[in-house]
Amino acid sequence: MIRPTRGRSRSERGAASLLVLAAGLALLCVALGFATIALAIGGRHRAEAAADFAALAAASRIGTDGDSCAAARVVADRNGARLTGCSVRLDPDGRSGVVAVSVSRTVGGFGVLPARSVSATARAQRLPVLNRSPGGS
Repeated sequence: MIRPTRGRSRSERGAASLLVLAAGLALLCVALGFATIALAIGGRHRAEAAADFAALAAASRIGTDGDSCAAARVVADRNGARLTGCSVRLDPDGRSGVVAVSVSRTVGGFGVLPARSVSATARAQRLPVLNRSPGGS
């Protein structure tokens, strides 16, 4: 027995399924876009943190007999970044100065999305230690 279609032609049967499928595909594309943005932002923050830590490590070596840029490289590597630049400017006393570092980090690279490199820079300064008398004046 054939049921009558109430106001619909036979060619419209299943159209709702296609609309639901198209809406699901659009939602998936939007979610993938948001995931890509979140990865880029997270990668940038991790690169900035690696640069900050590397600059602090380098500044801590000022005034010692250690290599400031080598310390920055080790810390950048431990934070998943690559040190791309390091400059140390010492004050005349040799015990204080400024360090500037730059790092790069690769983010993404899953599925069809290519890996991208993000970079960050940071500065740190070591100030001279003031000699104070034990009396607090």
